[in-house]
Amino acid sequence: MNRFFYCTAMIVSLINASFSAEEGIKEYGIVVLPSAEIAVKAAEMNTEFATKLGNNPGNFWHVTLYHLACSEASLTKIVDELSKLEIEPFQLEFKNIYSTADRWIDWGMKNTDPLHELHRKVIEIASSHRMRPLDRARDIYEDLSPDRKAQVDAYGVSGVLEFYNPHMTLFYRYPPDATLQGVAAEFARDNGDAEMNGNASSIAVVELGYNGNIEKIVRCINIAGR
Repeated sequence: MNRFFYCTAMIVSLINASFSAEEGIKEYGIVVLPSAEIAVKAAEMNTEFATKLGNNPGNFWHVTLYHLACSEASLTKIVDELSKLEIEPFQLEFKNIYSTADRWIDWGMKNTDPLHELHRKVIEIASSHRMRPLDRARDIYEDLSPDRKAQVDAYGVSGVLEFYNPHMTLFYRYPPDATLQGVAAEFARDNGDAEMNGNASSIAVVELGYNGNIEKIVRCINIAGR
């Protein structure tokens, strides 16, 4: 084989290897699943938003602890470590409705000590297994602030640790649509602060859609005492 064809074959081989490696990576979430009464309330609000905005992706109601892209082998290690955590029962405290980046309508929460500490522990366990940034983080990377870019570089996603802002997403829209802002503001005006407390039901490891919605639950981990 002459040098030209040898080099071409090597390049093709490397490209194929890259594609194969990428195909072995999925985007996963580690999330808190809420008690039934919280999930029912979230579904009711989603239905109201959908009557004004149209349908949105399928989802399981959840509060995100961390999102990452990794291999199935890494996910197995993460699940094993998460299963060793002793998680005492805690409350999820919801407080207001708002729209984020014209892409999501969120149910805001108090960043309580138990929730933030669990978030920190999950980051400690899982972040070293990340293999690339999330697709949605890569797509907006150039528009992020330097601090947010640094988080994507370090954790594969922004909005973690000191920037952690726990919430439950009630409605998803992509591409972004500015009408979400008005609908969220109207709902908040008509429904007060939407305050509601409920128990955390379990921790789940899940497969994600592009917007952070859950497409499949891989594993649930019970919270102690439940």
